[in-house]
Amino acid sequence: MKPDEIKRAMVALSVLVTVTLLSHWAAGRIFYAVSPSLNHRLFWLTPVKTGQIIEVETYVVFPTPKEYSQMAGVHFAASTKAMKQVKCKGGQMLTVQGGKFFCDSIFIGEAKERSLLGKPLRLFLFNGVVPGGKLFVMGAHKDSYDSRYMGFIDRSTVETTGTPLM
Repeated sequence: MKPDEIKRAMVALSVLVTVTLLSHWAAGRIFYAVSPSLNHRLFWLTPVKTGQIIEVETYVVFPTPKEYSQMAGVHFAASTKAMKQVKCKGGQMLTVQGGKFFCDSIFIGEAKERSLLGKPLRLFLFNGVVPGGKLFVMGAHKDSYDSRYMGFIDRSTVETTGTPLM
């Protein structure tokens, strides 16, 4: 090989190694939301640290509750994760009035009476201060299965937070 060919081969090999290492590193940190229940599709995931405070409007990833399968009429594997946005958290006042949800008197969403399959939905009824360690999470889509029907999730089940990329 000529010196110029060796140089090009080394550059190509360096680029290939760099791209391979970056793709392996980023593979567990990129989340693509296939469901229309969020306003964004691509997220950068960050592991949650012990004691980390999770603020309202943060996107959180947690194990899919078994009730999601029952409501959606679809079987989710035990390893399936859900992503929703925190709308109310421990210490804030959550109220429900006629299917409309408010956090600290600010409207955050409305529940439906029936699922896409026409099944009646059980509304989560709660009026009071959200208990510490609990999160009220919602998707942006009207058909999102979330805390409006299942109630709070435990903060301790949140594995990662998501930052929208697009």
